[in-house]
Amino acid sequence: MAVKFIHHLLYSVFALIFHRIILYREVDFHIFPILGLFLFSYSSLTYTFHHFGHYTLQQSLLKSTSLASTFLITLTISILLHRTFFHRLRRFPGPFWARITKFYAVRKAWIVPRSYEQTAALHAKYGNIVRVGPRELSILNAAAIPAIYSSTTPCIRGPFHNLSAAEGKGSLFNTRNKPTHAQRRRAWDRAMNTTSIASYTGRVDGLVTLLLQRLSEANGEPMDWTKMARYLAFDIIGEIGLGQSFGGLQKMETHPAVEELEQAVWWFGVPGLVPWLVRAMAEIPGLSGSMGAFIKWAEEQMQVKLEAGFKTDKEQKDILSCLLSDEVCGYGKMSRESSADDTRLVVIAGSDTTSAALSSLFFYLAHQPTIYAKLHTTLLSAFPSGQWNPHTPIPYLDAVINETLRLQPPVPSGLVRTTPKEGLTIDGTFIPGDIHVSVPTWSIHRDPRYWDRADEFLPERWLEGEASEGRKAWIPFTTGAYACAGKSLAYLEMRMVAARVVMRFRCELTKEMEDAAAWERGIRDLFMGQNPRLWLKFQERL
Repeated sequence: MAVKFIHHLLYSVFALIFHRIILYREVDFHIFPILGLFLFSYSSLTYTFHHFGHYTLQQSLLKSTSLASTFLITLTISILLHRTFFHRLRRFPGPFWARITKFYAVRKAWIVPRSYEQTAALHAKYGNIVRVGPRELSILNAAAIPAIYSSTTPCIRGPFHNLSAAEGKGSLFNTRNKPTHAQRRRAWDRAMNTTSIASYTGRVDGLVTLLLQRLSEANGEPMDWTKMARYLAFDIIGEIGLGQSFGGLQKMETHPAVEELEQAVWWFGVPGLVPWLVRAMAEIPGLSGSMGAFIKWAEEQMQVKLEAGFKTDKEQKDILSCLLSDEVCGYGKMSRESSADDTRLVVIAGSDTTSAALSSLFFYLAHQPTIYAKLHTTLLSAFPSGQWNPHTPIPYLDAVINETLRLQPPVPSGLVRTTPKEGLTIDGTFIPGDIHVSVPTWSIHRDPRYWDRADEFLPERWLEGEASEGRKAWIPFTTGAYACAGKSLAYLEMRMVAARVVMRFRCELTKEMEDAAAWERGIRDLFMGQNPRLWLKFQERL
């Protein structure tokens, strides 16, 4: 009944051949086909033993299980030995378990969801280039930014961008192919160009006015500014993104779709460190949870927009209309899945990042009364009537915003790219091909090689020339072909909110917010930064 040794040897060879086949291929999102092939082979082997070997079903199952175990054990040992001793990244330092599996990072993020701090600690221990995964490097060097992220880089987006959808079936964020991305980006650029931004300004201003009304009604009582910033950011992106506000500021409550999104982002920040895991879990009924609910809601919004019809390019009223007119009638006539995913992207990209930035901005201003007062004086000098004008540049206001984005970038961890097959040389170090690389945003924004007093909030650095050196290490919106399409809209919102709130209100910390370090430790890294509650008192100026 025992399986012959030669059969075990043969299946060990099969395992080594299989490992060789997948070694330099991106199999991240082929888990189910591979699993299906394995189960088919197992079933076929059992059938062969039972019908042609004349074994009982129980004996056939035991023999098949024995050979399958040999295959899996050999494959596992081969992978472990290769990743530990023979991998092309073996010369780069890093934690032992990071060489073996990316689940090492998932475990740490599950316990404490602050991956950006964990990456910073690894760089402090191992140096500028750290192996943070079996085939992934984190590179703390400004020279890596143009090499990895510029418009001319041969690198493409990493597999994280296919976390929620396969290539060609997802949003602009899910598009890794450069020519396809460039085509799809045109509609986003039209939706975010100067003319479009100008058409959104009135509606943004109206919602900011409602925010000021809510602050005034509080009459100096503590308010959770993080929550207010989220209400505002979601209302704005709902209004100018989808054509309907979420009503957060109006009702002072969170829209159900926003609640679903707030729960769903955990998938991006923790299991998302192993992208195929999220795709696999999403395919299993009942496991997608809030992520599935948000996906369904976004599809419904797209369908409503399609059924209602949308205006021609010159009459676009919101971002989604512009995107759908291009995707349904334009260059590519994208799949329904792609358009639905762009609907989700409009909401996600236009809300969480901006609200986190606004929360952080007033955290630093409240902790720096001198800077708050200087900004107030600067704004009053520019706008004696107290009426903010978006067309009047205020360098100090931009300096405050830029310094906030430096210390707390809305996407604190590095955006992963994949090197070309021929490899890449960065500052004299050769990086092999088909390797995942990133520059850790939070870490390089605080690197003392590029910034004096790197951990301090000093807006003046942006006015005195010091930031000219640091700008090469400043990437809150990333850079190159994949740079954030909504950068101009984000600046419009941040400038308008900061200017109008500072001109009208004094801002004071509540006692429980005086420990700045404790508040910063509460920021969660779920791909996008998730700020903790920020209790502030806003007292209207006389």
